[in-house]
Amino acid sequence: MNEQTTDDSTMSHKYVIRSATQEDCEAIHRLITELARFEKGEDQVANTVQGLKEDGFGDSAFFKCLVAETIPENTQNDLPNSKGKHGDKEVIGYALYFFGYSTWNGKLVYLEDLYVTPDHRDAGLGTAMMKRVARIGADTGCNRMQWAVLGWNTDARRLYKRLGAQDLTDSEEWHVVTLRKDKFDTFVKDDETSSNNTNSILIV
Repeated sequence: MNEQTTDDSTMSHKYVIRSATQEDCEAIHRLITELARFEKGEDQVANTVQGLKEDGFGDSAFFKCLVAETIPENTQNDLPNSKGKHGDKEVIGYALYFFGYSTWNGKLVYLEDLYVTPDHRDAGLGTAMMKRVARIGADTGCNRMQWAVLGWNTDARRLYKRLGAQDLTDSEEWHVVTLRKDKFDTFVKDDETSSNNTNSILIV
């Protein structure tokens, strides 16, 4: 998370952190793109609003998400459920997470994305969303929370260190490894070809 200070003296806000709904997906996708731009990877964003709706909601959801939403001080409704930007309410941050499993330690919660727009980064929303995800994980039986951070994002790395997080690349030399879509598709096709050409391995 990139910490910045912005003087927004023209409007004072309260905030609510709540579970995302399908109606928030357009705003979440906008924030995903903003985060990718900051991380110098906007051209790699292939997901869509519809993809978020299909993957994050329903009985077979792949992820869960919290959103942070502004509530101007003069608003009477303290528990909003806006659709991205509705009236004076606006979704200005999100924390997207899912559950995983460690063969060494059991259940874990993985924080995929944490982002707050620059104008609202002095309100403690990033830490508040992280703590909420951690509480959800603990209530689900998880015993740790895990995430990745870019090496050059020193502000975020300092924040995470203050929170007590451990950098596993520094301390244990773990590295994140991925097969992007083209290599992933090739790997799957190679597996299909090799399976058809051998009698020594039976895959059922």
